[in-house]
Amino acid sequence: MSDIVDTINRLEAWVRNYGHEKQPAFIADLKVLIGAAKAVSRAVELLQGLEDVTVTSEDGHLELMVCAHAVDHAVAILQEGQAKRVGMLDLIIDDGSHLYPDYTATAEVMGRRLRPGGVYVIEDIQTQDSVDALRRDGWQIEDWREKTGRYDDVIAWRVKE
Repeated sequence: MSDIVDTINRLEAWVRNYGHEKQPAFIADLKVLIGAAKAVSRAVELLQGLEDVTVTSEDGHLELMVCAHAVDHAVAILQEGQAKRVGMLDLIIDDGSHLYPDYTATAEVMGRRLRPGGVYVIEDIQTQDSVDALRRDGWQIEDWREKTGRYDDVIAWRVKE
């Protein structure tokens, strides 16, 4: 089960048990928040010192600012930094943002880290347009939506030659 499904199930249980008494002001999934904190820390390490990137720290708060014209370059550096950190792999399962531009950009960079014969999997594809585009790009598609009744129960995969 994906992280988002876990989160939705917990929210539904909360609403069933307590939602009639009080609506939540803020909902935090700690797995997501801890992962985000670690990602920010790595981002600062990789981007510090780059032109058009400012990192400031005040009272325990960290702020990372990237000029609009430098965002694509900064994202490429972050993706390449992540790829180098993990080395060569036999299997990559991307259960990340679930947005087509994000997972295809990640697949482009991280796919370089697959050994020949390695498999890259993208989970929880959420739109038919994304499914169609991935299929056109040569990805194998497994569609479980009818069987499970979940709108995002589609995966794409391919083997590196």
